[in-house]
Amino acid sequence: MTINRMWIYTKLKDITSPITRIVGSAEVIPLSISAKNGFIPQIEKFGRDISGKQYEKYILLKKGEFAYNKGNSLTYPQGCVYRLEKYSKAAVPNVFECFEINDTNVSSEFIQYYFRANLHGKYLYKLVNSGVRNNGLLNLSSEDFYNLPIPCPPMEEQRRIVEVLECWDKGIELVKKLIEQKELQKKYLMQQLLSGNRRLKGFTQKWEKQKLSSILSIQKGKQLNLLSLTKTGLYACLNGGITPSGYTDKFNTPANTISISEGGNSCGYVNWNIEPFWAGGHCYTLSNVIINQKFLYFSLKIKEHDLMKLRVGSGLPNIQKVSLENFVISIPSSSKEQQAIAEVLSSADKEIDLLKQKLAKLEAQKKGLMQVLLTGKIRLK
Repeated sequence: MTINRMWIYTKLKDITSPITRIVGSAEVIPLSISAKNGFIPQIEKFGRDISGKQYEKYILLKKGEFAYNKGNSLTYPQGCVYRLEKYSKAAVPNVFECFEINDTNVSSEFIQYYFRANLHGKYLYKLVNSGVRNNGLLNLSSEDFYNLPIPCPPMEEQRRIVEVLECWDKGIELVKKLIEQKELQKKYLMQQLLSGNRRLKGFTQKWEKQKLSSILSIQKGKQLNLLSLTKTGLYACLNGGITPSGYTDKFNTPANTISISEGGNSCGYVNWNIEPFWAGGHCYTLSNVIINQKFLYFSLKIKEHDLMKLRVGSGLPNIQKVSLENFVISIPSSSKEQQAIAEVLSSADKEIDLLKQKLAKLEAQKKGLMQVLLTGKIRLK
């Protein structure tokens, strides 16, 4: 690799052609754009097709063409650009800026990585006016977007950069598939071992069904003022969601405690907390557990869907304490079998965690590579 001193830049408008063709009566799948995952069927993102009467006015996008979604997000605060790859044709909202590469000296794949690296964001940040409009889109004109400066190294260098980044992509996808496989294997193990359908060697004692009230105590947390919470801190504050509501400098629950979300759309969510935390007003915690705690956690986790069915109410759904107390799980009478099952499943968790760490490392490496290769800070020989 060598350090770049001279890279030619051009404007996006000089290497692209805007796409304005409409869907009309064509029958193609309506897509939206997710900042994290790119093109996604509307029915998958919103739970339904939202195109309605506007469908015929949608843009007909073809494979290899690009669309810019002006919606801001944490991943892409100045909007995201994706190239259509998985579909030969699709319908996308006409509020998207759609275009194709028309310059034979520019690699479409290279441009795709440029946008994935969010290099456009640094430029557009200076141009976005007064934040977000009422429709949720950034206040950015088409002219400003197409004046975006684009690096244009020699075509051979573009190809080499793409090859390097595609190599990282393949490694990332491989690890993702391994994680999926391991998670499926763990799920199968949980279904078999936690039901007693499959017994570990050496264990023959009977299993029995028990209400949670007979093996533990359930406490509801104490609500903290949201204004007192911070974005970072020593201890997480858990409420009705899957992620912390915020952070605080105090805790009311020790480490290695099972929590169950009491209210909100995620009520019934089960979590094993390895650090002390503050249990909020929409969080149940389990204490005085007389069976193996890790076995209990896995038993509840595999039944999480059933726990979520206990919710009542329509505005802010919640799970009543008495419903949890009456919830039934199957338990081996042998404490040694409980421990053995917990160890097998914990081992599976550790294997998945190691793969996730490897994935995070690969993604960080790729992000760093994109920042130096796509800006010409480092050149490939």
